[in-house]
Amino acid sequence: RDGPSFLRPQRNAQGARARALKMMRRRCSALSVLGLLLHHPYPPTHAYNPYLDRLHQAGDHSTSAIHVQPTRNPDQLLSSIDHVLLQSKLLLEKSEIVKRVDADHARDAAACSSLSAEVDPSTPNRIDYEWMHVKREGKQYPIAIRTTGTNLLLDATSIQQIRSAAERQWKDPSSSGGTSRFTYQRKGNLEAHLDDLAREDSSIQTIADKLLLSKVYPLIRNAFDSLVVDNMNSLRFCVYDSLIIRYNATEARSGMDPDIIVGAGQPLHRDLGLISVNIMLNSNDDFRGGGTAFENQFSDDVDSQAPLKPVGPGHALSHLSSERHAGASTMEGVRDILVMFITATNGGPLMRSSAPALERCARLKATARAESSRFENAMDAALCRAMYQRLAIDAVWGDGEAWHYLGMALRDFHLAQTLDDVSVVEQLSLDCLLHAAELTPCDARLYNNLGLLLGRLYMKRKHRVFFDQARHCYEKSALLHRNSMLAGCDVQNEFDASILNYGLFLANLDRFREAADVLASASDVNYFVKTKGGGASYVLTDSEASHLRILQDA
Repeated sequence: RDGPSFLRPQRNAQGARARALKMMRRRCSALSVLGLLLHHPYPPTHAYNPYLDRLHQAGDHSTSAIHVQPTRNPDQLLSSIDHVLLQSKLLLEKSEIVKRVDADHARDAAACSSLSAEVDPSTPNRIDYEWMHVKREGKQYPIAIRTTGTNLLLDATSIQQIRSAAERQWKDPSSSGGTSRFTYQRKGNLEAHLDDLAREDSSIQTIADKLLLSKVYPLIRNAFDSLVVDNMNSLRFCVYDSLIIRYNATEARSGMDPDIIVGAGQPLHRDLGLISVNIMLNSNDDFRGGGTAFENQFSDDVDSQAPLKPVGPGHALSHLSSERHAGASTMEGVRDILVMFITATNGGPLMRSSAPALERCARLKATARAESSRFENAMDAALCRAMYQRLAIDAVWGDGEAWHYLGMALRDFHLAQTLDDVSVVEQLSLDCLLHAAELTPCDARLYNNLGLLLGRLYMKRKHRVFFDQARHCYEKSALLHRNSMLAGCDVQNEFDASILNYGLFLANLDRFREAADVLASASDVNYFVKTKGGGASYVLTDSEASHLRILQDA
């Protein structure tokens, strides 16, 4: 064998498949053995599979903490990373990077200035609400608030006016509605910007101003005071973006095989703002499925993995924009919501306002890869990404995703050096990912990347603990992806990538029967759903089925 050179962090399914297929061609003899072990390309879902059996039997053990420990505490880790970043060409630009991010924040806040900003932060909150928690390892973790009681954010008349205005815009091809600055639009989804509707219709402007000034701003100030990193007294809320979104299950399925069940939704993401507010615009009786599925619900040891919804039309669900979540698939009918992405200024002139810490962190993470593309040298590009993620951690120390991305940037910096030994940088990368796992224990992407890195370390050091923990991480990644699919999230490509990486790791160790079991499990996603889903439905599309054929051919 020529070693584990194929083990790379797979950040997207297309790259994962392309690299995997290239690797497969180089290892024809090993993969022909896998083909023989699989017997035929479409194993029946009822066939015994040791890997599937282990996943289903795993329970809490497969979602427990990783046993490999960081070699440094977070302060020591960042100090060591700062020494590495001394090589970065961006070191002298740190303050300029933050200034550019703050300028982008101010520009985007000004783009929605037709919607009223907060004037009086002492306005009392009159909306009842309850906190929604997940219980994990005996602790309550808050993920969102849900409004309750009879005092609605929007009454039936206001809802009808907003929906009618949006429908007029959707029917008008010459509509002035622009592309959202945030959302991931997919087949079956329609959107209309509230500020566009308000400029065209004064009655919508009146509804929006009353909603924001007397209800939304007082509600989120009261509810999220203890969770926002900044001093809330110094902040004045404003709208970053606001959309009426329609999820149309019928439209999402148009032109597709009627036997294939798909829904209208959005993938897992974080919002670019401070606080997100999701107001329900039509009855639960109008659709099936839908809701907001939070990543922190996907662990096997939480009390409920069902997507969250407002209690009825006019009520809201609200959460920190940094909470990773998805629009669970609407499987039948039409679901309409009004989403408001709220940011804040520091009370001074808008164009000189600095971004709140949570938003600054989000913007630094989001722009890192694009900024790194201006460097031709792979080492400089990786250090650029690392610098942006390091600044994101300065903004929000406990942002697990920033630690995750910092670790992957350091790993790419190590790989660009073409070193065969285990370098200090590679150990720093591992420490970052392990710390990220403590902060974001339900991020399936993180465990896939941990599996890749631990597998590489096992190849170099031959320590059994690295092998055991690489397996643990791959299996946890598969479980978390499975649970997110059960909640209605489309993570098929990510599931494919983690299964393929795991199978290739085992094949590279000549553990061909185990590799065959793992690769065959990719065809059993529906088996997961049928046995664990409690009535949920997830059937593969034609594109996804072709992806599975690639795995099964392996």
